[in-house]
Amino acid sequence: MNAAAPLPAVPPRGRRPGRLPLDRYVGRGEISSDQHRAGLRLWRDYLAARERSVASGDPARIRAGGSPRMADISALLDARARCRAALAAAGPVLAPVLLHVACLEESAGSWAESIGRPPRRARTEGLITLRLALDALAIHYGLAGPARPGAVSTWSLPTAPATA
Repeated sequence: MNAAAPLPAVPPRGRRPGRLPLDRYVGRGEISSDQHRAGLRLWRDYLAARERSVASGDPARIRAGGSPRMADISALLDARARCRAALAAAGPVLAPVLLHVACLEESAGSWAESIGRPPRRARTEGLITLRLALDALAIHYGLAGPARPGAVSTWSLPTAPATA
């Protein structure tokens, strides 16, 4: 008897295997190159922070002495600290979209739908929120300045001069 060949894995609708949502967005001009670089940096740190073989004591990574290499553990802890700092810099409102899109490799539209946005507006609202979050991340990483020329820098009303 011939065993049937396994079916190839089908990527989710609209997704190509091996291509990150951030890559698609920058390719379509929906995010800037600074935003893309910031998102990729968070993604790399997230992957490094999830490294289970170091934390679990994978035999392939254990020295003859029987313990994981300190350099591996240190790199894991550093990546986790970088992830926490980056998400904290984005703030509690914007961090979830970064986790969903940059780290978990899902679309901005699916994030917006998951928080209850109407499907007809989810993609647009998700992208707007993602851009804001990636801007905060780019500033945190030093890839972009805190304000563009001509941007509003404060939201205060001018004060009247004091009279003598």
